Amino acid sequence: MNVRKWHKMLCYSNASMIRLLDFSIHLWWLFSFTFLKLTGFLNIQVREYIDDTEDYVNIQLDNQRNELIQLQLILTIASFAIAVDTLIAGMFGMNIPCQLYQIHGIFGYFVGSSSTGCLFLFLLVLGYARWKKLLGS
Repeated sequence: MNVRKWHKMLCYSNASMIRLLDFSIHLWWLFSFTFLKLTGFLNIQVREYIDDTEDYVNIQLDNQRNELIQLQLILTIASFAIAVDTLIAGMFGMNIPCQLYQIHGIFGYFVGSSSTGCLFLFLLVLGYARWKKLLGS
């Protein structure tokens, strides 16, 4: 009788162990599925955060690039005005006889007026660039 009792207990314990093992497998699958869902969700959030950061950095870079292009345009306009002034001074610096060379004190007036004219030319071209909205206000 003792042997039958032990055999019954052993059968019941094997069945309960199988049920427990089956339950733990189901529980493991549930946890792994939940973990994968959470990991995917966090990866999506991190990916969106990285994309937003990249977009922000690209906007900042575009802004800096636009400011550099505007500065380059201003410098180009200034170099054009200086080149016109240099052209006029170069023409009068040649050894060509002219009656203007004989007038005392005309050099200062001439350089001042040509520099003022070139400054006016610079402001005129700069105003045109702002009117065409090539430069920010």
